Amino acid sequence: MENPIITILGSCRQDSLYKKYKITSIKNHLSYPHYSKEVLQVLNYCLFDNLTPKQTMIFRSPILSNRPIQNNPFLNEIKKSNIIFIEIASKKYYKYKNLYCHHIMYDNNNYNKNKNEIETGILEDKEIIDDLNKIVELLYLKKIIFVGHLVTRKEGDRYDLLILIKNFCLKNSILFIDPMEELLKNNLSVNDVIEDPTTHFAHYTKKGHEEILKIYEKYIHLLA
Repeated sequence: MENPIITILGSCRQDSLYKKYKITSIKNHLSYPHYSKEVLQVLNYCLFDNLTPKQTMIFRSPILSNRPIQNNPFLNEIKKSNIIFIEIASKKYYKYKNLYCHHIMYDNNNYNKNKNEIETGILEDKEIIDDLNKIVELLYLKKIIFVGHLVTRKEGDRYDLLILIKNFCLKNSILFIDPMEELLKNNLSVNDVIEDPTTHFAHYTKKGHEEILKIYEKYIHLLA
């Protein structure tokens, strides 16, 4: 696929894609969704304009700027995309006034003035699978690549989530990238590619971004 337009529904761990591809505005100007229900919240807003300006304050960029979105500028972003990269990195959810919100509304002291009103919890596997089915249904005309979090141990909630999504993708013939599995095939160490493997929200090193881009390119070519 030559010169695809890509939408990223994920975090800075997909930033290397900007070096080679045209990326829609959703990630940098709306939100970095981390959990399945948050991805659905972003998709529904981008496809159906289903929120009032005040309600858009659940998304990362409006939270950071402290300005609601008055007129939805994202309505054509999914439509014009050839490929949708989706990173599901967490089972934990954050819910504010019946809407699923970005975690900084709870976790970040600069933006959590309504913390006491936010419901948190852990999504059950069935809920996540139901969400994944809804995501695929909404994007039935698009090429999809799911990306797992950076998992360095074969145990724990993060690993269980990765396997859950991987098995869903295998069952539904959808491409899935396990970043650490792919990176470590190339004789790289964890410390080569991750800034601090002990942190919960792991970030790539410069080398990590360079190497994961090669892997992303390989998977994009599979969609040609």
